[in-house]
Amino acid sequence: MNPQTSLQPTTPVPLPPKTPSTRLIISIVAAVFIVLVTLAAIGFALVKKEVTKSTYGGPPGNFQNWLKPVAEIKIGDNRYVSPCRALPLSSVESAFGPLTGKSLIQEKSLDYSVTESSSALQLSCNYNHVSGSGQDVNLSTEQYVDANDIKHIQTSLGSFEAEEVQKEISLYDKAMASTRSSNQGAKDFLTKLKQSFSNYKKYVGEYDEEKLTGLNVNDFILPISETLSGANDDFAFVGVHNNVVYTLGHTPTSRKGAEDLSRYSDKELVNELISMKQATDAVAKNLQNAQLDQSPAPTILGPTNKFGSTTILEPCAVMTPAVYAKIIGQAQNSPVNRTTVNKDITTKYHPRGSKQLILPHNDCTRQTRVAGEDFFSDANTYASFELEHGSSESQAKSWFAENYKVGSKDTVLQTNADWAVSFANTITPDTYDPVIVFRVGAYIGSINIYTSKDEADDVVASPDQYVQAINELTASLKQNITQIQ
Repeated sequence: MNPQTSLQPTTPVPLPPKTPSTRLIISIVAAVFIVLVTLAAIGFALVKKEVTKSTYGGPPGNFQNWLKPVAEIKIGDNRYVSPCRALPLSSVESAFGPLTGKSLIQEKSLDYSVTESSSALQLSCNYNHVSGSGQDVNLSTEQYVDANDIKHIQTSLGSFEAEEVQKEISLYDKAMASTRSSNQGAKDFLTKLKQSFSNYKKYVGEYDEEKLTGLNVNDFILPISETLSGANDDFAFVGVHNNVVYTLGHTPTSRKGAEDLSRYSDKELVNELISMKQATDAVAKNLQNAQLDQSPAPTILGPTNKFGSTTILEPCAVMTPAVYAKIIGQAQNSPVNRTTVNKDITTKYHPRGSKQLILPHNDCTRQTRVAGEDFFSDANTYASFELEHGSSESQAKSWFAENYKVGSKDTVLQTNADWAVSFANTITPDTYDPVIVFRVGAYIGSINIYTSKDEADDVVASPDQYVQAINELTASLKQNITQIQ
């Protein structure tokens, strides 16, 4: 197996649950008694079967918060809002349905304070595979250093075409009328959209700060699905609260396309109003909470943090800002990107048509803007760390040996890990761009370090830097393992 492709596993498919066995009734004398016992046993087995089938269906467990901030995080004078806490898992499931076994969260969050920035910090929380494959819910935020920077907020809102916003509101209006919906939540939400649009038309295009002070942006929300043609989400709504502009997006399993919402039935449009009303209410409430948890998304989404005998760890708690600084030689000064494990970590997944086992995995990427470059420049130094979890050390050993076979062009690295290999780049063999993989007990890590420069080739870390990185990550990983024992 090519180690380059092994880091990008195919979408996992859960194995079917085992069918419970049935007892035989063998005594006629005690027929009634045995029937009752048998029915009770079958009932218990069916419950047990359902638990086996939906072990990921229960609420998240009360597990360790690896990434809880040690101090309050601020953006300028304003309190930072964690997108995945503004729209928590419970609110997503209440509005759009329960997460599935394949569900995971991709997140861009902040774990340090920002004192100045010429532009808004763009952060996000994306829930994948909600209540069915392909259904996604996304909350993205723009958070400003200056809460009174109405000009920037208005510039952001002014990018939406009034004609397209009006068209979308008309579609919802028609859907409510044709279905004769009596849902009060949908009615209230549509009324808010109309009121916001009325205010929007009055002030859109006015970029003079003195003229903009009359626009009350709090509790402001607009449908912008059709103005974002080609975007990832079929449905999108933008709202504002203080220094935060947020966009809540939703793509149903059917994925009919945001460029023409008339492809959706009137019933589907009304259901979208109902769901978005619940979700935006939750976001608005949390944005007003001065004590809202600033932690990122939880490491574990389901009811267990164990895969076999192995505890799922948090990559960003292994590659901490301090560890990252030792590896890179510079402090992190950009948001953190994370991907959680799937909600169901108990099922052993295999790609379709393959016997290869996919281990539970999560990742963390930290970065440093190159000195003198703009906040949104591509000229950044990155360290991306992925962690795979074997169900035991012996399974991790065999999995590593089977999936990361060392060839003549590969190099076994001398590090403090149990095993570490630098795999040669087989795609562009003339460049040094290896795949670095190492194992510590039941945990398999991979690390990628490079600097991206505008209009230039990426600069990849040296072999010595990779050895240092593995040693730093191994030491931190062992500390995490000790902490959970």
